[in-house]
Amino acid sequence: MLSIWEIPMEHASSYSVALVNDSPNYVGITEYSLGLYEMLLQNGINVRYYQFMPPNQEGRFPSVGTAVKGAGFPLRKYSLEFNQIAGINVRRTAGITADIVHLSNPILIPVNHDDRNLICTVHDLYHLSVEDTGLVPRYFNRRWYSRIRSVKHVLAASECTKAEITRLMGYPENRISVVHNSIDTDFFTPGSSGYRTSLGLRVEDKVLLNVGRDQPNKNLDLLYRSLSRLGAGYKLIRVGNNSKRSLELVKQLGLQNRIVFTQNVTKEVLRDIYRTADIYVHTSTFEGFGRPIGEAMASGIPVISSDRASMPEIVGDAGILLHDLTVDELASRIQDLSTSGEKQDLTVRGLKRITKFSKRTVLDTLLRVYDQLQKGL
Repeated sequence: MLSIWEIPMEHASSYSVALVNDSPNYVGITEYSLGLYEMLLQNGINVRYYQFMPPNQEGRFPSVGTAVKGAGFPLRKYSLEFNQIAGINVRRTAGITADIVHLSNPILIPVNHDDRNLICTVHDLYHLSVEDTGLVPRYFNRRWYSRIRSVKHVLAASECTKAEITRLMGYPENRISVVHNSIDTDFFTPGSSGYRTSLGLRVEDKVLLNVGRDQPNKNLDLLYRSLSRLGAGYKLIRVGNNSKRSLELVKQLGLQNRIVFTQNVTKEVLRDIYRTADIYVHTSTFEGFGRPIGEAMASGIPVISSDRASMPEIVGDAGILLHDLTVDELASRIQDLSTSGEKQDLTVRGLKRITKFSKRTVLDTLLRVYDQLQKGL
């Protein structure tokens, strides 16, 4: 059963695009999909957005344009295989017809395979690059990602991801285009915020920020242990879900009153949170892109990040990249940055560098790929 609604619009493109997503709310892939959809629509592209989800899950839909909600069996995890075995073709059921069908992630590939101009964004190959526990997860991860080979063209979120696709999947390099995730530099900008006061933080407090899901590659233990080495005037705002293990560590370290936990925030609230922070700290050891890093730089916040995976590609010379991921090193760099004049220099560099990932720059790259596909190149 479908729920379809339309808002009048004008399209200037000579071809149509269907953008398909099945990821849940408030995760990076959904933010990517919604942002991409609205960016295409605002630039006259004939695009439709399709969101597939379990019937009992509320989805987030674009604020403008046309969207189609597909209700039925969820596509993610083990039910994906049920969909395939039972012959449930979600794409045809939803009535997707377009010159280009653009999938937000590889999990959608099995139910969208035909001879059309089918392309897929691959954000990272994390589940192939790390050791998952259990035979079942390993089996399904291999099956999901092996289907990348069946699509006509792949969009990689970074040069790092492109290299991983070639190395781990054997996918031809000439059929991969790097199209970075875009950062909304019109929305995420430097500015004032009343969020600090509402949280009861003092003016003199040094506020650190970390945004993202709590999973092993995020390396949050390092962040919490480093915070415990710093004085009581250092506080942390942690945006995202938090595992039971992480919360227990926070309690063991006595940090309950120095960390503000929040999740599932609106884009407007997230902007206020960035503007509240003094330093953005990204301890992750694996990212396909690293959207929060870009949003922090666009917001005028200096960044400290690990130098792993795609992070150097995003940060460049506009932040502090750490190779030695130890508690002593991270605590020392946070303290040095918070008490030196380097913050202003990094802010200026970050605002300059983030233009490389602006919506306009990313859209130009993406449309060149679309045009080449339409021309059969």
